[in-house]
Amino acid sequence: MQLDNIYFVENQKLTKSQINKLCEIVKKSHNQNFLYPSFEYIIYSKTIKFCCVFNNNKIVSFAIYMFRKWKKTNLTLKTLSIGYITTLPEFRGRGYATFLLSNVENLAKSKKIDFIYLQGIQDFYGKYGFKGFAPKSKFIFYKKDFISPEGQIVDLQNSNKNLIKKLHYNFFRNKEIYIKRDNEIWEDFFSHLKNTYLFYKPKIVLDKTLKPIIYFCTTPNEETTIREFIPCNSIRKVEKGLSLIFKEFGKIEKIEIFSDKSGIINELALTKGADFFQYIRPNGSNMIKIINKNINLKDLEYSFIFQGDNS
Repeated sequence: MQLDNIYFVENQKLTKSQINKLCEIVKKSHNQNFLYPSFEYIIYSKTIKFCCVFNNNKIVSFAIYMFRKWKKTNLTLKTLSIGYITTLPEFRGRGYATFLLSNVENLAKSKKIDFIYLQGIQDFYGKYGFKGFAPKSKFIFYKKDFISPEGQIVDLQNSNKNLIKKLHYNFFRNKEIYIKRDNEIWEDFFSHLKNTYLFYKPKIVLDKTLKPIIYFCTTPNEETTIREFIPCNSIRKVEKGLSLIFKEFGKIEKIEIFSDKSGIINELALTKGADFFQYIRPNGSNMIKIINKNINLKDLEYSFIFQGDNS
């Protein structure tokens, strides 16, 4: 394999030409119509990192990754999430992706990470010791079932950031397992990632007394697909809030919300007859590689991962 070197690069230290090269690689290599626009903002993130392969002093392949802390009952687990691994088409077949994975795994071991996780193709990542876990799933709610809108929807502003953080904290505080977001991660979401698929254009639903009852993030170019939906614990208020979201979206007849079968979203789905879909497929699965042998995969397989915590 012919290359100059591989480096773990702090995003803020990339040169303008290196940033342009990374954008070029993504644009040439991915068909998703939301990925390239998102990448232009991801490049300036403070919590998403890059591992880059250089050939003739130019970046030809790279992986993005980020560190996350998982809470499991009384344990805090140190984890690393790998995002897309991308190589310029003319440099594929040289083993760069394998080399990137190996280096990122070595980094994880040096930092005593408990496990690595990602979304990927089982046939590829299975060769490197990754196993499927944490099914991806969603509910589909229908407009005809939500006819009592109440309150108002507001965009993210500096003055209401804490409302989002509080809703998120209250939603997860009684969960057996969840991914914790510290202040650094939240500020990165609010400053750099709010225009990306990781945390796209967050909005807050307020009830008629102006108390927050929901925040949600949609998908670039698919704004009726809600990737992060965090409600309060009142099913009546959430029903009114979702009615308001349908009203906001106009003529759309259904909304997809990524969620598992638990908590207030599941309760609302049962009362409204929403459809539930679980993705069981070799492509795009959540996959994991355990580094700390004291971690049991069965303890993690029913966790639910939001897009913002799975780069």
